[in-house]
Amino acid sequence: MKRILLVDDDPAVLRGVWLLLAGRFEIDVAEGAEAAAAMVEQRDYHGIVSDFSMPGKDGIWLLERVMQSRPTVRRVLTSALPASTFDGSKVAERFVQKPARLQDLLDALDP
Repeated sequence: MKRILLVDDDPAVLRGVWLLLAGRFEIDVAEGAEAAAAMVEQRDYHGIVSDFSMPGKDGIWLLERVMQSRPTVRRVLTSALPASTFDGSKVAERFVQKPARLQDLLDALDP
Protein backbone atom coordinates (compact mmCIF):
# COMPACT_ATOMS: atom_id res chain seq x y z
CA MET A 1 0.00 0.00 0.00
CA LYS A 2 1.32 3.47 -0.87
CA ARG A 3 2.20 5.83 1.98
CA ILE A 4 1.13 9.48 1.99
CA LEU A 5 1.71 12.40 4.33
CA LEU A 6 -1.14 14.76 5.23
CA VAL A 7 -0.10 18.22 6.41
CA ASP A 8 -2.37 20.83 8.00
CA ASP A 9 -2.35 22.97 11.12
CA ASP A 10 -5.98 22.10 11.89
CA PRO A 11 -6.37 18.70 13.61
CA ALA A 12 -10.04 18.50 12.53
CA VAL A 13 -9.05 18.88 8.87
CA LEU A 14 -6.32 16.26 9.24
CA ARG A 15 -8.82 13.85 10.77
CA GLY A 16 -11.39 14.50 8.05
CA VAL A 17 -8.94 13.92 5.20
CA TRP A 18 -7.50 10.90 7.01
CA LEU A 19 -11.01 9.42 7.24
CA LEU A 20 -11.55 10.02 3.51
CA LEU A 21 -8.35 8.23 2.53
CA ALA A 22 -8.09 5.55 5.23
CA GLY A 23 -7.89 2.07 3.75
CA ARG A 24 -6.64 3.39 0.41
CA PHE A 25 -3.21 4.52 1.63
CA GLU A 26 -0.94 4.17 4.64
CA ILE A 27 -1.20 7.63 6.17
CA ASP A 28 1.08 9.76 8.32
CA VAL A 29 0.04 13.20 9.55
CA ALA A 30 1.95 16.35 10.45
CA GLU A 31 0.63 19.50 12.07
CA GLY A 32 2.68 22.04 10.14
CA ALA A 33 5.22 22.32 7.35
CA GLU A 34 8.35 22.13 9.48
CA ALA A 35 7.24 18.90 11.17
CA ALA A 36 6.36 17.48 7.75
CA ALA A 37 9.76 18.42 6.29
CA ALA A 38 11.47 16.47 9.06
CA MET A 39 9.24 13.46 8.38
CA VAL A 40 10.05 13.54 4.66
CA GLU A 41 13.73 13.25 5.51
CA GLN A 42 13.04 10.11 7.57
CA ARG A 43 10.59 8.19 5.36
CA ASP A 44 9.67 7.70 1.72
CA TYR A 45 6.23 8.87 0.59
CA HIS A 46 4.21 8.33 -2.54
CA GLY A 47 2.49 11.69 -2.04
CA ILE A 48 2.13 14.71 0.19
CA VAL A 49 -1.14 16.56 0.62
CA SER A 50 -0.38 19.92 2.23
CA ASP A 51 -2.49 22.86 3.23
CA PHE A 52 -1.25 26.17 1.88
CA SER A 53 -1.84 28.50 4.82
CA MET A 54 -0.32 27.43 8.14
CA PRO A 55 1.40 29.31 10.96
CA GLY A 56 5.14 29.51 10.43
CA LYS A 57 6.20 27.94 7.15
CA ASP A 58 3.48 27.44 4.55
CA GLY A 59 2.65 24.64 2.14
CA ILE A 60 4.62 26.23 -0.71
CA TRP A 61 7.74 26.24 1.48
CA LEU A 62 7.23 22.55 2.24
CA LEU A 63 6.51 21.47 -1.33
CA GLU A 64 9.55 23.39 -2.63
CA ARG A 65 11.76 21.35 -0.32
CA VAL A 66 10.05 18.11 -1.26
CA MET A 67 10.41 18.91 -4.96
CA GLN A 68 14.17 19.44 -4.49
CA SER A 69 14.90 16.46 -2.24
CA ARG A 70 12.28 13.94 -3.44
CA PRO A 71 11.22 14.92 -6.98
CA THR A 72 9.18 11.76 -7.59
CA VAL A 73 6.82 12.38 -4.67
CA ARG A 74 3.33 13.53 -5.75
CA ARG A 75 2.87 17.08 -4.43
CA VAL A 76 -0.71 18.22 -3.75
CA LEU A 77 -1.59 21.65 -2.37
CA THR A 78 -4.94 22.28 -0.68
CA SER A 79 -6.60 25.55 0.24
CA ALA A 80 -9.95 27.23 0.66
CA LEU A 81 -8.54 29.94 -1.62
CA PRO A 82 -9.33 29.59 -5.34
CA ALA A 83 -6.92 27.67 -7.58
CA SER A 84 -6.13 30.86 -9.54
CA THR A 85 -4.26 32.11 -6.46
CA PHE A 86 -1.60 29.45 -7.11
CA ASP A 87 -1.33 29.59 -10.91
CA GLY A 88 2.29 30.73 -10.76
CA SER A 89 3.37 28.01 -8.37
CA LYS A 90 5.08 25.02 -9.96
CA VAL A 91 5.83 23.23 -6.70
CA ALA A 92 2.46 21.50 -6.56
CA GLU A 93 1.53 19.03 -9.25
CA ARG A 94 -2.13 19.33 -8.33
CA PHE A 95 -4.36 21.71 -6.42
CA VAL A 96 -7.41 20.52 -4.47
CA GLN A 97 -9.97 23.03 -3.26
CA LYS A 98 -11.13 22.71 0.35
CA PRO A 99 -13.32 21.14 1.46
CA ALA A 100 -11.66 18.28 -0.38
CA ARG A 101 -13.73 15.65 -2.12
CA LEU A 102 -12.53 12.06 -2.11
CA GLN A 103 -12.35 11.73 -5.89
CA ASP A 104 -10.34 14.95 -6.22
CA LEU A 105 -7.79 13.65 -3.72
CA LEU A 106 -7.58 10.25 -5.38
CA ASP A 107 -7.12 11.85 -8.81
CA ALA A 108 -4.38 14.11 -7.43
CA LEU A 109 -2.50 11.25 -5.78
CA ASP A 110 -2.89 8.68 -8.53
CA PRO A 111 -3.65 10.44 -11.82
